[in-house]
Amino acid sequence: MALSVQDLYKENLPYERLDENDFLQIKNWMTPNPYVVTSHQTIKDIADKLLKSQVGSLPMVNDEKNLIGLITTKHLLHYLVNGQSAEDIIPYPKKEKFVTVQEDELITGLLSFPYKQFPVIDSKSKLVGILTRQDILDGLMNYLHILQKNLERLQKNNIKWKEEAFSSIKKSTIEKNVTIGQIIGDSESLSTVKRLARRAARTAATVLITGESGTGKEMFAKSIHQLSRYAAGPLISVNCAAIPENLIESELFGYEDGAFTGARKGGKPGKIELANNGTLFLDEIGEMSAVMQTKLLRVLQEKEAERVGGVKKYQVHMRVIAATNRNLEEMVKEGTFREDLFYRLDIIRLHIPPLRERKSDIPTLLSHYLKEVCRNYGLAEKQMTSEAVSAFINYEWPGNIRELVNTVERLVALIERDLITLKDSLDYIQAMNVSAGKSAGQLNETTELEEAQ
Repeated sequence: MALSVQDLYKENLPYERLDENDFLQIKNWMTPNPYVVTSHQTIKDIADKLLKSQVGSLPMVNDEKNLIGLITTKHLLHYLVNGQSAEDIIPYPKKEKFVTVQEDELITGLLSFPYKQFPVIDSKSKLVGILTRQDILDGLMNYLHILQKNLERLQKNNIKWKEEAFSSIKKSTIEKNVTIGQIIGDSESLSTVKRLARRAARTAATVLITGESGTGKEMFAKSIHQLSRYAAGPLISVNCAAIPENLIESELFGYEDGAFTGARKGGKPGKIELANNGTLFLDEIGEMSAVMQTKLLRVLQEKEAERVGGVKKYQVHMRVIAATNRNLEEMVKEGTFREDLFYRLDIIRLHIPPLRERKSDIPTLLSHYLKEVCRNYGLAEKQMTSEAVSAFINYEWPGNIRELVNTVERLVALIERDLITLKDSLDYIQAMNVSAGKSAGQLNETTELEEAQ
């Protein structure tokens, strides 16, 4: 029996429904913070940038980042042929037809236009991204692929999960979607990671996400899943450090009835089995024992697994994303992490920079979480003075984003005023320095800064 898309959405499926108006929005497929040229650069500088970015054209912006036009290799050749020097300042581009779009528009509305790329602007005409013809095709192909997979599952009647299995993954599969555009920060280092994450999402390659605790590795894993061809399937998360070593095998691979004393009657599917046609996220992969590393390597190589106590192997088709705050290269040298597993995982590497290396994002993060925490607590929105923000910008944030969110929540809960001041910020920083055992000299510096302000 043929099923329509409407029939598909009416089914109570054990995976996320596909929202066309959200999935096909330009913001999910564009390249944010693209390479640009300015009217102050020379022809040689622009030629070098075109060569480095490996594209045929680049947007030109003015000092306010408003879009002026597009500069192509054809333009550069025209200028040189007509007697201009490579060291000359680039003239304004000739008026040529091109279409600008906004982030919340759908990529399907651009199919009739003959252009190879579309500058993406905000409400103030500032350039925020570039959408290419290939980006549009990738988005549509992923959308069609997901619809096809969903329909195939329904037609083959292979999606009637057991009630118990569905309950165990409900939180993972029906939680709020996270897209790369929702990850806060426009610093150069974070923008580079976002661009790489978008490219990784369009492939089936395994991804290794590294970075200190609290930097947002899980958010990147969720956003990659959401933009991938596996988005119709579940995202199953496993914290390798939180599961005791004697239980992790049965958690990952599942077990058959009677496999061991205390085994549940009828057996239980493991995380790998539940992640079939979806994404398996292995957090804290560096904490996995040597025995489990060997078993995981076999799954990645053979694309099949077997329950504990079972005799029949089952095929698995899934995307694997691993994350760690440890240095796996050093662990390989020390012999505590398998080298062959490392190379299986490290096909695409995303290193999330710590907050102290992207201080320009701190004001935006503080503003966002101040509003969010006040809204969650049902309080009037609080503000933070520029001096207080400056103090937090100069703080090291050893706990990264997680510490920043905790700090904002604490300030909102404990300070009754509507304005958070420099003294409030310095009180927190001094308390953190004391708990971290900072030297008296460092504490004196904090006191002197407060007196100077």
